[in-house]
Amino acid sequence: MTTRNITHSLQNSSMSQSLENVYGKDPGNLFQEVFFFISPFISLAGNIVVLFTLWKSPNLKKIQHRLIGNLAFGDLGSSVTILIFNLPTSQFDGWIFGDVMCTLSAFLLQMFSFQTIITLACISIDRYYAICCALHYNVKMTKNKCRLMILVSWLYPILSCSPPFYGWGHYRYVPHLISCMMIWGPQAGDISFSAFQGLAYWFAAVVIIFCYIKIWKQSRETFITSPLRTNQHREPEENSTANLIKKELKVAKMIIIIIVIFVITWVPFVVLRIVQRHASKDYVDTQAIIMGEKVTLILFTCATFVNPIIYSVLDKKFRREVTRVCSH
Repeated sequence: MTTRNITHSLQNSSMSQSLENVYGKDPGNLFQEVFFFISPFISLAGNIVVLFTLWKSPNLKKIQHRLIGNLAFGDLGSSVTILIFNLPTSQFDGWIFGDVMCTLSAFLLQMFSFQTIITLACISIDRYYAICCALHYNVKMTKNKCRLMILVSWLYPILSCSPPFYGWGHYRYVPHLISCMMIWGPQAGDISFSAFQGLAYWFAAVVIIFCYIKIWKQSRETFITSPLRTNQHREPEENSTANLIKKELKVAKMIIIIIVIFVITWVPFVVLRIVQRHASKDYVDTQAIIMGEKVTLILFTCATFVNPIIYSVLDKKFRREVTRVCSH
């Protein structure tokens, strides 16, 4: 190691030590606590604005808006759970709510994250029908089907995350994550419970991938056969259908970005948990893995407040409605 590297390491060590002396905590833990303090309030504000706008605006009553509202409810539930349980835990340096509430808080976080991916799958199905079956969309996607989708998006996560309440798998407090989590341990119950939940997650992922492959193919076909590219005259009905598909594609692009962000914020946490499940105990307890868990948990938490930002940036209509509703 060169003299410069040694000096740099000593400076970093000295800075960390100084921060620890001033605040009484490791800088990494301090950042985690500050983040868990700020993020629930950002999520609460953002998702309440989304839900209030959807409720008050007569222009945002389509099926896609109902599903987006359902997504906002799930994100809001996650932020409230973090606010009630994780924030006090970070301040008291330990779990203070007892074993029953530990299981409840872990169940809620798991259930809300599961509800999010199920809702994203439902939105993908809605976009598939809107773009690939544009002429029959009103038949394929009715209000009753939307209500059924919303019911399933809540009922299935509740049922799939509740087994630890009656002995199948278990949740446990993880100190360096200041959260109660599902434990993927070596016990047979934990393995079967983890596999049961994993299959459900991947089924939703397959639905999303299938729908957007079909949407991508339809968008290519629409672009290639566009009158501007082919210099051909179209009947008014064909032009109307093409314009409708193009409008729906704009919404689909926004949903794709939401899904990509969800994958970025969710997959690293799950992958690391799988690595822990199959790695040796000495490897699992290393500082690198612990730090990785903290970083991926922060990314995971970001998923609760990033969606309102995406709506505001990418959806001009939604942005106008937020301005209109909030100005009255």
